[in-house]
Amino acid sequence: MKPRLLILSDLYGGDNPEWIQQYIDLLEFKFEIQYYDTLKLASIDSVNLSESDIHAQFLNGGIDKAVETLLNLEKGKVLVLGFSIG
Repeated sequence: MKPRLLILSDLYGGDNPEWIQQYIDLLEFKFEIQYYDTLKLASIDSVNLSESDIHAQFLNGGIDKAVETLLNLEKGKVLVLGFSIG
């Protein structure tokens, strides 16, 4: 059985960013991979927000919310690969 690897997006998130797929392609032979959009984990609606606005939302409770959500979704032992705010 392969170890489970969680890949967390950067602060821009996205359902399936092209650059994330490159990591999945390189790592899927060794890991069972689950990708998470950090914006969704933090319940941040980024429509019409600047990078600094998104960053501020993460710093003002969004990170805590994302961690709480992730802990509720993932109960077992996992490895985590995060980018930027992820």
